Amino acid sequence: MANLSSVCYAILVLLGASQALQLVTRDVDIAGVTKFQSALLLIDGKQTTCESVLVDSNAGFVAASCLKYTSDGDVDTDVKYELAVRAGGSTTTEVYPITQIDSHKEYNPETYVNNLAVIQFNPDKEVTWQNYIGIDPEEWDDHYFIRRSLSSVSSLTWNNIIAFANTDTP
Repeated sequence: MANLSSVCYAILVLLGASQALQLVTRDVDIAGVTKFQSALLLIDGKQTTCESVLVDSNAGFVAASCLKYTSDGDVDTDVKYELAVRAGGSTTTEVYPITQIDSHKEYNPETYVNNLAVIQFNPDKEVTWQNYIGIDPEEWDDHYFIRRSLSSVSSLTWNNIIAFANTDTP
């Protein structure tokens, strides 16, 4: 059976290579960004600056450079990785343990080449949902840089979203 990262990387390759793929279009302005799920990586109960791209209620992507590694280059499994997920359109936030991490096998921490890891969370699948990820920037009407952060990890309180439209410079 293929592992999670092989399947997700294959999906990314297929989606990126497919010109005939029917994408879901979203009319989004900066004020509407809060309608979508957002997630932030927590390491040992502390906030990081690393957000996650959520594929669905069970898997997502994070930059491999956000993770901690052992001296032999493997992801350090002694570290407690969690994902703070804010449900789209609400103020509800849940923290899920990350149960599996597959860092890209050719990730280079010096050059950041292949800076991608697949994460698996929400093992009990108490809540299910699916996100649609925009693939082809040529089809986007607007581009946004979105920065989310928690003001308090213990109370799961989020700061206001920092957002820049394609005409702004972050």
